[in-house]
Amino acid sequence: MAGHDLSALEGALRSIAEYNAELLKIIHMKGYTTPRELALVTGVSGGIAAQMKTLVVVSREIVAQAR
Repeated sequence: MAGHDLSALEGALRSIAEYNAELLKIIHMKGYTTPRELALVTGVSGGIAAQMKTLVVVSREIVAQAR
């Protein structure tokens, strides 16, 4: 990932920020987002968001089947 595309990272973190608002604060701290940290956090946040989406779908299915 070239450069410091903090807006893309912030967009990825917004989907999980309701569970931890501190995530959006730390990415704007000077010196935090080196290119390697940016790539790592972007990848991890994408994985977390995908897992959360799956959990929501599964929980809705469990509730629907229970009715």
